[in-house]
Amino acid sequence: MNWDQIQQALEPYTTENIIAKLVEWDLLHNPYFIGGVIVLALICHFLKQRLLTAFIIIGAGIATLASYTFGMQTVVGEIDGPKLILFVATGVAVIGAVIYLLFIRHD
Repeated sequence: MNWDQIQQALEPYTTENIIAKLVEWDLLHNPYFIGGVIVLALICHFLKQRLLTAFIIIGAGIATLASYTFGMQTVVGEIDGPKLILFVATGVAVIGAVIYLLFIRHD
């Protein structure tokens, strides 16, 4: 296997393709995604798997945030006012939840 074959095999995993898939899936309006994340997070929470719960929350949060932000065809230079506030607030909420689960909460 040479370098060209490796690059060709990894082509679907470029940032542009991943963002395009997230936008195509429209995670905010997919009940299976939302329900699945909630069920997995609750199961991990009740089994006291804080690290796994944190990874589920951060993964779903970042995927949903990217899906929403890029679904509006937002370009970095065009983020203003309400779009920027929503983007930053959601990011802070996701990171805050992870910090709480991993470092602050003691069972």
